[in-house]
Amino acid sequence: MPEWNEPKDWLDGEEIQASELVDNLQIDLLYLYQKNLSMVEIRNGVSDFTEPLVATWKALFPSVFTLDITTTGGNVLVQTDLDIRTAGAAGSYLLDFFVFRKGGSLDGYYLSSNTATPATNGLARVQLGSGYARPQSIRWMWENVPIDTWKVQVWWHGLVGANTINLTNHVNQFRLEEYGRGA
Repeated sequence: MPEWNEPKDWLDGEEIQASELVDNLQIDLLYLYQKNLSMVEIRNGVSDFTEPLVATWKALFPSVFTLDITTTGGNVLVQTDLDIRTAGAAGSYLLDFFVFRKGGSLDGYYLSSNTATPATNGLARVQLGSGYARPQSIRWMWENVPIDTWKVQVWWHGLVGANTINLTNHVNQFRLEEYGRGA
């Protein structure tokens, strides 16, 4: 990723070659406009992704919905757009984001509480009727993220009545994007 360079102080009346200007400004423009982005998008089209009910918090399809991002000290927008339905009885699900340092153990924290224990309803509570699909979007600004490489996952918890969670064969997306990078 490009780093910020202090712009050159041009002298009054100094002749500037185009190549000099490009050399002095190009890296800074890349720094300002290049996005620090990590994203996964799935559209199966054949069948739904299905997870059985869990009575505790667990990663939702961790082979798909786990993203890495190397941060530079800014804020990170964590966003997911899911099309969720239940197979069988009506039920409720809780959703949250779980973060931990890449290469570390799962001793991270939930973004709903900034602790190892999520808030009572996580970041979102989804109530579903039997067999009905419901789009669910969660956007969370993770502020002042320390410089490091992080793993972020979508986690879920099934509540009474829910027996499976399905991501329908529509577009489901999970993304991380850093804003206001540190110097």
